[in-house]
Amino acid sequence: MSYFKILTATLLLISTSYYAQAKESDSSSKPGMESREELDKKNQATYLEKSHYREISFVFKDRLIQDIRSLAIIVGNFGKDVAGSEQSLEKIRNDYQAAVRYHYRRAYIVSGKSMLDIYKEVDGLYKQFALVYEKQADELLIQTVDQLTNLEQKEIEERKAENRDSRFRDIEDAKFKLKIAYFQMARGDEMIKDRRYADSLTHFRLAKGFAIKTLSDLELDETKKKELIDKNGSHLADNRNLTFKKEESK
Repeated sequence: MSYFKILTATLLLISTSYYAQAKESDSSSKPGMESREELDKKNQATYLEKSHYREISFVFKDRLIQDIRSLAIIVGNFGKDVAGSEQSLEKIRNDYQAAVRYHYRRAYIVSGKSMLDIYKEVDGLYKQFALVYEKQADELLIQTVDQLTNLEQKEIEERKAENRDSRFRDIEDAKFKLKIAYFQMARGDEMIKDRRYADSLTHFRLAKGFAIKTLSDLELDETKKKELIDKNGSHLADNRNLTFKKEESK
């Protein structure tokens, strides 16, 4: 009987030891969780390289966390317009977490290089959304131009400029807003040419904002005006750096 007790205890000890080793092995296989000895091997470099990548690591650690926050909002609002954007953002988050592990463990060669790779991923995602925002702004402005043109033609045909029902002032105000919006479009396009994709989003957001505001001002029917605002809720929330929630429009 005692033999079986000893055998059982031995098997339990072996299995517990194996589980602990497997768990430790699984943990150490994650980026940034290597042993100190293994990490030191990865972090070998000249003094100049260490100094260079240390600076990169510190600068990009703060910059990338802001980019991740911005992209989380963008993907939350328009992720459906860029295939695989949610997966790309998740990869960026995981890669950043690993890079920060290296940073705090003072493996600046590894963290600096990782941060640069993450920056390229971030920039690539910004580029895809810059093209989406450009298209969105262009479509909204075309709607605005069409509505303005129809109203202006109607005013001329009915000769309303000569009476109190004239919307001449509304038309002129809309034209002014359109000029500003198209200036923002031009600035956004310049940013894309200069590969400043994140900066281009700011200008396309402004263009979309002016377009929606102009469309709303030109619409006199309150029900249609509310429908317009609700329809473009994701754009309006995005312009305020917020993730749009459908219940907010109700």
